[in-house]
Amino acid sequence: MNSTALSHKFTWTFGTASFTSEAAAGVTSHTVTIPTEWLNQIPSAKSGTASVTMQTYSGSTLIGSKSSSFTVTVPASAVPTLGEFTVAGQNTYNDLTPEGFLQRKGNAGRRLRKVWCHHLQGADHRQR
Repeated sequence: MNSTALSHKFTWTFGTASFTSEAAAGVTSHTVTIPTEWLNQIPSAKSGTASVTMQTYSGSTLIGSKSSSFTVTVPASAVPTLGEFTVAGQNTYNDLTPEGFLQRKGNAGRRLRKVWCHHLQGADHRQR
């Protein structure tokens, strides 16, 4: 059988992610780029094992398949992103206004009052 008449279908799998690619008859090499979304499969690891299955066809007839595993390594250029989050106040008054800080008593309250007023443009800097 003439190998130039053979075509190939590749199935690339990593965790629950996968995609397929094809090489037409006569093609002797095949290059793919691993999707960056695959890194979501290994959120706490630097690498993981993936697999590729190559199916070989003569025309439309499947004549064989071969599977192999390979390592996907997180590149140094990949940086984590922060998803949606919520920030909530934790003071005892549940009041993040200047008046809420001014209600506090003691040295800690005075320090907070000074810091808060310092950062508000046009804030009243008088001690109360």
